[in-house]
Amino acid sequence: MSAELLDDPAVLCESLERALDKAGATVCEVTYKQFEPHGVTAMALLSESHASIHTYPERGAAFVDVFTCGRKADPELAVQMLRDLLGASVSRVTTIHRGQEDS
Repeated sequence: MSAELLDDPAVLCESLERALDKAGATVCEVTYKQFEPHGVTAMALLSESHASIHTYPERGAAFVDVFTCGRKADPELAVQMLRDLLGASVSRVTTIHRGQEDS
């Protein structure tokens, strides 16, 4: 991912909101913090919980967390969509199911 893209809060917020919307999440609000000399954290408050993206332009890296409850939103799809929107060439996804009793 390009350093310029990873340091652009408008693109990151729009991409985060778009990916979450396509994945069926209800986005209540999106906000961000721009860091000096570079890097952005974008956060989305969801009816289902929350999502965030933390960027490290100097490393060409972004870290994404998507937390949801219920069955309406698909957090894995949101991560895939965000990966595609940002043009990531490499990704690693870990899914943790919380609040579910072991069967």
